[in-house]
This record gives sequence, structure tokens and C-alpha cells, in this order.
Amino acid sequence: MIKTKRGFNLRFLKILWVVFLSAGIIAIIILGYIFRFKLLHISLYSLSFYGFFTLVHFFLQIVFANCNKNKWKNSSNYLPSISIVIACYKEDPELLRKCLKSINNQDYKNVTQIILSNDGMEQYIKQIFNEASKGRKEWIYLCNIHRGKRAVMYDAFNIATGEIIVCMDSDTVIYNDAVGHLVKPFLTNSSVACTTGNIRLINSKKNFLTKITDMRYWLAFNLERSAQSFFGAVSCVSGPFGAYRKEVIEKIKDKWINQKFLGNNCTIGDDRNLTNLVLSIGLKSVFVSEALAETESPETLLKWLKQQLRWSRSFYREFFINLRWFHKNSPWLAFDLTYQAVFPFFLLSNMLTMLYLAATRNILYIALSIFSMVFFGLIRALYGAFFTRNPYFLIFVAYSFLNAFLLAPIKLYALLTPWKSNWGTQPRNIFYTGIQFKEAEETSNI
Repeated sequence: MIKTKRGFNLRFLKILWVVFLSAGIIAIIILGYIFRFKLLHISLYSLSFYGFFTLVHFFLQIVFANCNKNKWKNSSNYLPSISIVIACYKEDPELLRKCLKSINNQDYKNVTQIILSNDGMEQYIKQIFNEASKGRKEWIYLCNIHRGKRAVMYDAFNIATGEIIVCMDSDTVIYNDAVGHLVKPFLTNSSVACTTGNIRLINSKKNFLTKITDMRYWLAFNLERSAQSFFGAVSCVSGPFGAYRKEVIEKIKDKWINQKFLGNNCTIGDDRNLTNLVLSIGLKSVFVSEALAETESPETLLKWLKQQLRWSRSFYREFFINLRWFHKNSPWLAFDLTYQAVFPFFLLSNMLTMLYLAATRNILYIALSIFSMVFFGLIRALYGAFFTRNPYFLIFVAYSFLNAFLLAPIKLYALLTPWKSNWGTQPRNIFYTGIQFKEAEETSNI
């Protein structure tokens, strides 16, 4: 059994972690709901700390996000060299072709390398890569043997020569001017170390789940990340499309690839940890709204929930690890991440309290609970509908129920088990007929 340097049993530490966090959640319930501290009381309705905290946070997000309407401009004609790194594993052939085609169509004139790093021996990927590269030397194919996404990216980082490294997932399609926009902040502000693009869903019209997930993406980037970007402190440069200065990557890549948490190697949350390592040394991360990209999202509820569990685990792991360097960045980042960390438990506590009051006092408390969920969902939906000029955005109200009944319990489970690093999702089931492949090489320069 693995032990820490001080000899503590890791299983004991994990049990202690669960007990400590459970006690904290119980404390929130006791202080906020059983003692029922209220800021405002009108008949059945009372404005609790939960409601006040949520309204203040949302109002500040709106203010900072709209103050961040900054069009990054490059005052010089200098174009830094770019290496594009694409992480790939059992990708859908057509989606991979679209990804590589979108890279081929970039307006930016100084892309010096395109590195496709494949985590496996799937030879159809090599063939698609050969078709897209057409024998050009700046296209590099790396073949790994199921070592994980971090190892795939790390290998590509080691051979990247560009001044800026653009990271992409193989299911992401970028607009023709996306790379050009993504690198502008590096030329405008020397303290900017990484940038994230504006990402939506390529399969948003597949079903109702993907439609509201696409709306959640819009809010996540154009509200949440935009507000963080006003302070130069975007908490996560999204894996599908982001960029880093190579000199910064060189400083942090070894710590990133060797990250451990409670004795376990960290595999999930690679993008969040990479961003946090940048922030930990006092550099800036920003959101570029003009750098547009589209990526794929799970189309079934079960796969979507597994993805959310993976993301939630990496969020809580990074949140607790990085409490020690919050002082190096804006107070808004500390406030925003704390809100994200505790909000699900305020929500669960509120729901349980309303059910208890409905059972013991008045059945109308159930209606009040539903009204609260609709209200907080509606103000976000109205914000999205106003700025996208799309009234259909109002269906985002339904996301409040997903959040309350599915995501909040998942986040509680993620908080109690942040050391687990399995991805939880199976690769795509892809079938091929009538295609002949050559033997794949370990590494090849095309």
C-alpha cells in the first residue's frame, strides 16, 4: 500500500478527506437552513445567504463580462511562429477530417508546425493525417501506445518549435481566422501567458440535451470566462482550443506531467491544471471572444453525466490545491471559484430544507422551491437571449432542473472522491470497411 513521505496511510487520508468535507457540508445546512439565517423575509419566501450569494455573484459577472468587451488589436506587423498540437484518441474519421481541414484553412501565415499526437495504434488516423498533410514537412505525426492525453501532449510539447503553442482536441473545428485572433493578446500584453477561444458545440442540433449544453457553453465562455478575463485570470484554458507561450510551457510542463494528488497520478483535468500552473507563477490568462471554435459534446445523458463527473473531480482537486496561490491573482478569481465550489451544496441544502418544510408545515414550500430554480435559471436564460438575440435561449431554464437533480449530487460525489482519475467514458464505437492501411510508424515526419 502506498504511503506518503511522513508515513501516513493514504487510505486513512482519503477517509479523513471524506469526513472533513461531509462535516463542512453539514455545517452549511445547519448554519444556513436549520438556524435559518435570513436577510429578507416575506411570507413563505425568505432571501437566504444562498439566494443573496447567487444574485450578487451573477450581477458582478455581468458587470465584469461586459467591461471585458475588449477587441484585441495587434499594433505591429510581427507574426510569432505557431505550433499547433492536436491530441487524438479513436476519433470519428469525418470529425477528424473536419478538424484537420479547418487547420489547413487558417488565414494566419506563420503556422510552422502541425503536430497530431495520437494515443494509440489506430491506423485509420495515420491515413487521414496523410491525406490532410499532403506530404508537407511541417506536419508531424506522433504515435503513442495508450499513455494518456497528458503524455500525448507532453511529447508534442517537447518537439514544438513555435513561439506560441496552440492546443486542440481532435474533435474541434476552428474558424478560418481563429488562430490569428487567439494569438493577438500575446502581442498586446507581455504578461499574458495563455489564451482560450470561444467554444460552442458542433453537434448542438442533435437533441435537446446538446441544445441546452451548447447554451451552457455560451454562458461559460461569454459570461463566466469573460468576467474572469477582465482580471486576466481565466481559471481554465479550455482543452478544445487554447494557446500558451512556449517559454511558459517549458517552465511548467514537467510539473504538469508528473502531477499527483493523494498519491495518485493525475490524468484528468489536464487543461485546468496547465492553466493553474500558469496562474500560480503570477502570469495572466485571457478569453478571446473572436477566436471561434466548435467541439463535440456527449449526446446521451449517461455519457454527459460521466463527463460532468470527470470535470467536477478535476475542478475540486485543483481548487483545493491552488488555495495557496490565490493571493497572486485577482480577488475576483478567489470569489468566483469559491462560489462555484459551494453553490451545489447551497442548492442541495435549499432543496432538502424545502422538502422538510413542505412535509412538516406547508406543501407550498415545494412550489416555492420550483419557483426558485426557475427564477435563477430564467435570469441566465434572459441574459443569453438578450446578447445572442435568440429568444430560443429561454429553454435554458430547463438546465436549472438538470443542475439541481443531477449535477449537484454528482458534484457532491466528485468532491468526496477527487483522487479518482478514470475518464469514465468509453471511446467511440467506430466501424470501418474496405480500407487498407500501412504499418504505422512510431514517429514520422511527413
